Amino acid sequence: MLRLFQRGNGAPRDGRAPVDATCDLAWDAVRAWLDDPTRPLPAPTKVTRYALGEAGGARLTFTDAAAHPERAGAVFYLAAAEASPDTYRDGPVSGCALGLIEPQPDGTARARYASLTYAGTDAPVVEKPEGLALDPRDPARAYVVLDPDDPGIPSRLCVVSLEGPW
Repeated sequence: MLRLFQRGNGAPRDGRAPVDATCDLAWDAVRAWLDDPTRPLPAPTKVTRYALGEAGGARLTFTDAAAHPERAGAVFYLAAAEASPDTYRDGPVSGCALGLIEPQPDGTARARYASLTYAGTDAPVVEKPEGLALDPRDPARAYVVLDPDDPGIPSRLCVVSLEGPW
């Protein structure tokens, strides 16, 4: 299975509000399509919409995801509250989150998150997190890339401590 994440940032378009969502594609069908693009595209299944919360008056929207290393079907995600005018142009970021989507016994999924703050402070991270990797040697550590949305400033690789029941 291949899970795709839709980042629902930007303004409404043609009367439709942007949404954060995931969908699944059967891996065998994706592989067959990659081997022969004349085949039909794989059909998405398990389309699920998410309301991820907000920070500083802007909606949190997906920016990256990574499979939980120990729980089948669980996925860590990053989200940014970015006041973007559309899906192409950047806007100010008012907060960020690291979250977890967990499958529930009834077949639904539940998303929960913790706000990202700068080390040693309660100040919210206001650079867009755009890369997530979990440390395979330490289940309480993740690495996050922060993009300042300025071509003159390099992105930063940060270490995130995962405290509590992740």
